[in-house]
Amino acid sequence: MRVLVVGATGPTGRIICHRLQENGTDFSDRAEVVAFLPPIFDASVLAPLTQRRIGDLENLTPGLLDDIAVVVFAAASVSKTDFEKTVDVDRKGAIALIDLARESGVRHFVMLSAKGADDPDNTEDAIRHYMQAKRAVDDYLIASGVSYTICRPVRLTNDSGTGRVTIAKTVDPIAKISREDLADVMIIAMTHTALQDCIIELGPGTTPIDLAIASYSAENCS
Repeated sequence: MRVLVVGATGPTGRIICHRLQENGTDFSDRAEVVAFLPPIFDASVLAPLTQRRIGDLENLTPGLLDDIAVVVFAAASVSKTDFEKTVDVDRKGAIALIDLARESGVRHFVMLSAKGADDPDNTEDAIRHYMQAKRAVDDYLIASGVSYTICRPVRLTNDSGTGRVTIAKTVDPIAKISREDLADVMIIAMTHTALQDCIIELGPGTTPIDLAIASYSAENCS
């Protein structure tokens, strides 16, 4: 079972790759991690044994996902980039990848979105174009027919994970959560049927991740 991680050299993507290499997933067959990488990248941040596929979100190759079971989208142009780059990477690139996932029969698509993407017009001016792109992609994924989990975390930190989170329809917008905890939630979302076709908001909390997912999905996911 191959998992393609988009944004594998970014701060969240690299944690996901390392966690998958260390612990695998709940699939009976062990995960093979495939990093989707730009032509120029820092190989030192990749987890050992990570396979590599070189490409560009703005120019995807048709066979990219032929043997991929799960796609994890953890890439971003970064919210401070200009409008054109945000549209090219966070919107057009992600939508093209969703189309390719549908055509290739990808089993599940885990999308890293952002807290505030549900109502992008009410976010601060500096990141409004970024949130609008995230919302457009989330809506496209929902309508695509591809099995999905959309994760909208609050602001991220590089602190160590606690293994405890809050998952809800809406969480405290000024809270912060570690990238490690986010990565663990996204990995569970690859295999947890209770999170299929589900949007979650993610923040810090006191509930172990498994219990937080089970409690939320029972009420809010199909």
